[in-house]
Formats: sequence, structure tokens, C-alpha cells
Amino acid sequence: LDNINLALKAKINTLNARGWAVSNLGIDTNIKEKITADISAAEINEAQTQRQFNDVAISANLDPLSTTTQGADLSSKLKLRLGDIQLNANGPLNVNGLKGTELTVKGSAPQTAAIWQLAQLPWKEAGPLAIEATLASDGERHSAKGSANMGQQKTEFDLRYLDQARPRLDGELELSKLDLAFINEAKPLAEAGDEPKANTSKKGPLFSQEPIALDALK
Repeated sequence: LDNINLALKAKINTLNARGWAVSNLGIDTNIKEKITADISAAEINEAQTQRQFNDVAISANLDPLSTTTQGADLSSKLKLRLGDIQLNANGPLNVNGLKGTELTVKGSAPQTAAIWQLAQLPWKEAGPLAIEATLASDGERHSAKGSANMGQQKTEFDLRYLDQARPRLDGELELSKLDLAFINEAKPLAEAGDEPKANTSKKGPLFSQEPIALDALK
């Protein structure tokens, strides 16, 4: 980047390309010793799946650590917003591979239904989502440590993956107030005003005997 000096600003009312339609697209990019980029759009539509993304904003700040590196190349700050869904990632990043990457990731959404819709999963609303994790890689070794909260459910994880001839995954996973009812496909109630009755019985198995609907993940 020593000999690059680039500044680009663009405002595009409507952009159609390869099945995507973007309205009110804004681009502000600067490259001089480091890279900064801000991209925004009022609305993005995908024709094939009919998905719609509103109030989109992407911000990236990449600062080279050295002219020559053997691990991480950049200090990175990345932000993504899709309406009320937010995702931030900060830390050293290796753009030529994985070794030396260590990102702190934070994400949140006030309603999980918006996430299921974007992912095209027919799942029910499960409450607000918050996740915080550290993702690290040192060549063949990768790790993820953090926590996630969805509604009243809470997960804490410390996972390690070794990528070798015989891959190995180990670690610790702690779940609290686990409830997978949201995975069943959401269906309208038979009549307006009907509400499901809470099951107050303490008898029976801890987990439902009904099969978990994971077909959408295929």
C-alpha cells in the first residue's frame, strides 16, 4: 500500500446485477497507508429467493501491521448492520491464510425471527440474540471461545479443532435452559386468540419425543 493513494465516493440510486437489486447505494473508500471502506444501502433484494435486506451498513478499517509478515497481516475493525441485526469483529487478521488470526466477534439481534428469515429457515421466534466470542487460528489449530444468549437460553463454549490427517474436535459446552421448540416450523393458530397451554406436568421425559425438524439445514 506504500505507493497507493485512492479515494472513491459514489452514490447510486438503483443498481441491478446478477439477480440483485440495490437502492440508494453509497460507497466511500480510501486507500492510503491503510484501507477504510463504508458501504450503505437502503434496500437490497435478491430475485431468486425473494430475500430483502433493509438499512444495510458495512464498515471496514484495515491497518497493515508490517511490510513483511509471517502471521497476521492486518489490524482489522469490521462492522455489519442489517436493520436491527448487528455484527462487529476486531483483531489481527491474516488475509493470506489463517495463521495469526484472532478476532473478537460480537453480534446481537432484538428478534431471532429476522435472522431465520434471512437464512431462509422456517423457525419460530426465540427471543433476542446476543453472542460474544474469540475466534483464533494458528495454522492447523483453530479455537472458538465465548457465550451466546437467545431468549432465556444460554450457551458457553470453549472449542478446539485440529486440522490434520485425522481431524479432532474437543472442548467444553455448557447449556442452560435449553429449549429447541423454536426449530419446529412456525404455524398459524387455528383461531385468532387461541394460545398454547403451558405444560405444568413434571412427569415424562426431559426432552420431547417428537423428532427435531432439521430439514432446513440440508
